[in-house]
Amino acid sequence: SISLKLAEIDLTHEEKEEYPIVILDDIFSELDKTRRQLITEKFDHIQLFITTTDRIELENAKYFFIENGQVTEEN
Repeated sequence: SISLKLAEIDLTHEEKEEYPIVILDDIFSELDKTRRQLITEKFDHIQLFITTTDRIELENAKYFFIENGQVTEEN
């Protein structure tokens, strides 16, 4: 399904001449560290929202935590 998402992004970019906002729901739990890095490099020019249950270190990322309905941002 990751390859399908990548194809959708490329197709949208070709048709609209801009990149879509991408949401990935807990995708990294299924990937090893190397594949995580490859995915994040592919998305480096796209606005991306990632949901996870574990913190994943990414460059140029903002982290938001939701607990008991409260949203907090970590610097």
